[in-house]
Amino acid sequence: RIALIDPDGYIVGVNNKWLALAEQTGVALDRVGIGANYLDVCRQASSSCADAREAFGGIRSVLKGKLQSFTMDYSCELRSGLRYFRMGVTPIRCEGPRFVIAHTDITQLRLSKEKSLKRLQKFARCLINAQEEERERIAREIHDDLGNRIALLSFSVRRIMNQRTRHSGPRMDALNQIIDN
Repeated sequence: RIALIDPDGYIVGVNNKWLALAEQTGVALDRVGIGANYLDVCRQASSSCADAREAFGGIRSVLKGKLQSFTMDYSCELRSGLRYFRMGVTPIRCEGPRFVIAHTDITQLRLSKEKSLKRLQKFARCLINAQEEERERIAREIHDDLGNRIALLSFSVRRIMNQRTRHSGPRMDALNQIIDN
């Protein structure tokens, strides 16, 4: 999907895939075919579309020599459904200054990236769940172990206290208070 434009933005050549893309998007050839001003098309679309504004600014910057090249990704609704494209603008020398505008379909790349991101998010959720389960298991083990140790300690202190009931005094009262709490 390639068009060749002159320094003023007029299309001086296109390939068949460029024409096919125009047909798929429903854009009239007098707007994007040979002789049409591609800058005007982008300028008109830029009032209602952020992608068109970005494209217009990038193309102008390359035409004026402010940028060596310009690339951007955008989505486009075709008759076949939503597609993703990468637009590139590059100057070339061919019978005077010319600029190549290429639209490459990156839908499969984009969908693959989205699929990889979903797999990564699923993996992260699984990892977080595993960490939570491990924390809960450790907390249960600590609770059970500590509870058993406290019960054993309480039982041992009571047994000792029962054996020494005849020597009751402030220490025994303090132990009773600890056990009762």
